[in-house]
Order: sequence, then C-alpha cells, then structure tokens
Amino acid sequence: MKPKQIKQILEHIGEEAFPAGNDPWPAIRQQVEAQLPTRETAQHTQRLRLAAGVGAALVLAVLVMAFTPAGQAFAQALQGFFKIIEVEQISTYPPEAIKSSTPVPTFVAAVLGTPEPTATPEPLPTGTNDPALAPCYEDLTSSACKIAQAEKFNRVDLKQFPTDPEGLALKRIESYPGQIIMHYEQINGGLWLDLKQGVADEFPSIGGAPAHAIQDVMIGEYPGQFVIGMFAYQGSESIWIDGTRYRLRWMEGEHWFEIDVVNGFEGNYGDLETFIQLAESLVYDPEPEGLRADFLTNMEDAAQLAEFTPLEPRLLPEEIFFDHGEYDESRATLLLQYTPGEQGLSFVALYETPLDKVSLSPDLDQVNNYAGEEVEVNGYSGMYYEINQYNKIVIWHTDELRIRLQVFINDAWDSRIFTLEQILEIANSVK
Repeated sequence: MKPKQIKQILEHIGEEAFPAGNDPWPAIRQQVEAQLPTRETAQHTQRLRLAAGVGAALVLAVLVMAFTPAGQAFAQALQGFFKIIEVEQISTYPPEAIKSSTPVPTFVAAVLGTPEPTATPEPLPTGTNDPALAPCYEDLTSSACKIAQAEKFNRVDLKQFPTDPEGLALKRIESYPGQIIMHYEQINGGLWLDLKQGVADEFPSIGGAPAHAIQDVMIGEYPGQFVIGMFAYQGSESIWIDGTRYRLRWMEGEHWFEIDVVNGFEGNYGDLETFIQLAESLVYDPEPEGLRADFLTNMEDAAQLAEFTPLEPRLLPEEIFFDHGEYDESRATLLLQYTPGEQGLSFVALYETPLDKVSLSPDLDQVNNYAGEEVEVNGYSGMYYEINQYNKIVIWHTDELRIRLQVFINDAWDSRIFTLEQILEIANSVK
C-alpha cells in the first residue's frame, strides 16, 4: 500500500469519528476529569500527560513506518520476510531416504549426434536506438544486455555484485513481472546461488520456514531475516531439513532482495557473515569485469588467454554442449568443458597444451595404473584408457598440441555407455 493511500484512509477514519469543526478534546478532558477523585487530580494529570505522550509517540511511530523507507523496512521486519510454517518433523541432515522435490533429469539413449550450430543474434537495428538498451547494440547474448532488458521490462534499476562471487559464475538472468533472478553456479558444480530482487510495497510471499529457523539480522541500516534449511519429502511427508539451503531476505525502501543458496556441501556460502558481506557489496552499475581465466565463455576469449587457436570437437553426445573454458597459466593448459547443463552429472573435457610446454603438466600425458591401448586419431598415434565403463580417456599429440579427451558419464544420472569406436568418433572430430 502506498503512503498516500495510508494517509487517505487515516484521514477518512478521522473525519467519520470527528466531523470538521468539532474539537473532541474539551469534552474528553471534561469527562475524564469528572471521573477522577479531587485529591488525585495532580497524579492523574501527570498520568494523562504520560499517556498523551505515549499516544503521540505511537502516532509518530505509525507515521514514520508509513511514510519513510527506513520505517517501511522496519514495519516489514515486524511482519516478517518468511511466513512461519509449523512442521512436525525436523531433520538435521538429509539421510539417503530423503529426496527433494527437484525432478531427476533424464537423458536420451546413447546416440552420437552433431550439435546444431548456435546462431549469432543480429545486433539491434541502429534506427531504433534506445539508450536503456545500449549493451544490446553490441552483443544481444551478453549479461549486460540481459540485465538492461530486465531493467527496462520491470522498470527498476538492478543492484548487482561488483564481481562474480568467488568460485561462481553468472549463468543466466530470468525476468518475470515483479521479479528478476540472476542465477550463479559454482564452476565445478555442487552449489548454485540466486540473487532475486524486485519492487513492491512489501516482500513477496515466497516460501516459508519454521519459527526456530528464522534469524533476525541487519544489512547495514536495513532489517532482514536469515534462514538455514529447506522442505523436502520423506516418503509422502514433507519435512524440514536444517542445512543445505541458505536464504537472506531484506528490503531497502520498496526494493526487495533475496540471496538464495542451495549448497550440497556444507561450508561453502553457508554462514551468515558471508551472506551479509554479499548483501552489502551490491552496487548499481558495476564496472565491467575483465576476462576470467577460470570461466571463459567463448573460443575468442580462450584463444586470447591461451595464445593459440583452440581445437574443438565437432561431434558430441546428445544433450551435451559447451559450458565454459578454463586457462591455467602455470600449466599452460586450456580446458574446454562440455556438459548437459549441470556440472558433475556427465561431461566431455578437452585439455590442450602447446608441445613446447607439456613439461608443465606431465600428469596429463599419462593415466597411472591403467594399461592403455594404442589408437589413431586424425592420423596421429595416441593412447586409449578405459578407467571403467563410464570414464574413458584418449591422449594424442598433433604437430602443435597435446590433446587429452575425457568422456565421463555419471551412472547415477545417465545410463549411456560409449564404446571405443564412439569415443574415437568424438576424438576424430576434434579439429
């Protein structure tokens, strides 16, 4: 509710109780004094003054909460950012029998297929220049463009992290009416973080928690609430689990925020201090971040850091696509990661090292404790290693590079088993 609406409601109530021109205070005072014994008039007058003072303070407090951003935030804190939900069962850590409501991903049967080429979107036409969408005239796929579109769509100036939180990378931006979600994922899997925000008179009613899990906190001058835990299913029953999910909510005037972390491994982004630091670090219009060696999003950036032209597989298992690249300068090695969208499930990894620098990473030239099989890849001799039926490696040297290809299928999520011939199909497509 807007402050103007609150003011109008209060004025309307006052006019109904006391019509214009009718001062109620003389009559009220006369009736009160008539009820007081004469010998206690002074004491009761003092009490009346105290009561009047308290009443005035309460009125002032209501006005402050209704008409100032800080007051609105405090009022919201009194109401609570999390709906309190009663639960009968509480688990401190999810046993094997506990399953979350997140559906298990499915994969297509073991078939190799050439991935469809990704079309490069055309820049926005210059004739429709919109300053609010300036980043989109350079690159429609960039995060800056997606943020600009979300800001324009929701008519809000978004706060962002000055740089990606340590170990995380911005994967996507989702824009809905009244809510924008910036989705970050841990580069090597195991954790995701959502920065959610929007503009509203009060915090949206999104999810709840038991009373014992809600902790009142301060983010600078703004009150908020921090919750550790999540609901999950045990059989047909919903139970509360202390741990694995961490949420911080607060409001700055009419701008609400939530940092929501799901962490399968305790210890990463799992303490209140880290969340407070993340919240207080948010800024408007952060400076553009330079190339991240641990998260390269295209071959041009990878080539710039590695100082050679990377080779890429032209053939990949279905549902596996390019995710990111990593360049390790100390080992002079470029890693290209291909995944089904979730780190740790299954992957194709391609390690590339210039031949004159292979001594910096001798471990990539062999697979200890496994007997290899000689193979041929694009006319070059190489070695094939089968760690098990789900984990297979091919190593070969070209005229300029040492290549190590690893195909790993997580059998808990994917039932495909690739043969030697299929693994070599992928290796021979690396060009």
